[in-house]
Amino acid sequence: MTYTRAYLCLTGDVDNILLTEAEVLGLLDTRGRNWICKPIPINTNDFGPMIEQYSREVVQAQNRLNLSSLEPTQGSIMQLWIQEQTRPTSEDEALSELEEFLSSVTDDDDKTFQDK
Repeated sequence: MTYTRAYLCLTGDVDNILLTEAEVLGLLDTRGRNWICKPIPINTNDFGPMIEQYSREVVQAQNRLNLSSLEPTQGSIMQLWIQEQTRPTSEDEALSELEEFLSSVTDDDDKTFQDK
């Protein structure tokens, strides 16, 4: 049996777009970055459409910020984290592993949204 948890996480200029979602949590990684994370239902079969939707929202929000009088600081980074275990883990264990994963994310990773 496999136990699965998944989170969609954002950091950067427009991470606040996830704050309108239910059940979000904030994490501080070892690099000092604040991440807003949203648990994803494990019965989600295809993450593609969800990632595309959030990617569009992040790009739109980043573009609005770029057009405003506010100055973007770092762009935004979006990551999807899926944990599959052969044993159940506590929420604390899962969040610790998520924090470790987020600390390893660099500004050059795939889902980085910078000035366009």
